[in-house]
Amino acid sequence: MEKSPQQESWRRAMDEEFDGLKLRNVWKLTKLPPDKQLLGCRWVYNLRRDENGKVIGYKARLVAQGYSQIKGENYDETFSPVVNFSVIRLFFSLLVVWLKWKHFQCDVTGAYLYAPLNEEVYMKQPQGYIEKRKRGFSMQTKTSFIRTSSER
Repeated sequence: MEKSPQQESWRRAMDEEFDGLKLRNVWKLTKLPPDKQLLGCRWVYNLRRDENGKVIGYKARLVAQGYSQIKGENYDETFSPVVNFSVIRLFFSLLVVWLKWKHFQCDVTGAYLYAPLNEEVYMKQPQGYIEKRKRGFSMQTKTSFIRTSSER
């Protein structure tokens, strides 16, 4: 990202992601307990394009390096409960047709931030976003805003 000609656009995307996470209070800064593993973190970048392929936005997502977790030590079960999207569309289509429900579409920004987390996960503060008075502290996650091994 530092060597990219679009460095400023990527930095704004990172700031937007980090500010959104802070606003939703998805972690607390705390000392790492001696019996817990500290996960690294990194940024994942993605370009948003329109139907013609023109770049219309930059997206940055903060993720944990969950590949370093060990089953049985850092997590117990590996699953990610999801519903098939076509089933949801069918269900709502039937409600609109049979019950004459009005419908509209919306996007919930950061919807993934609201999923509860059933385990304690500690992650390093991302480079460039370390709170000066909290150096050496880790981010204890409150929600599953990060992808860990237990969510695969």
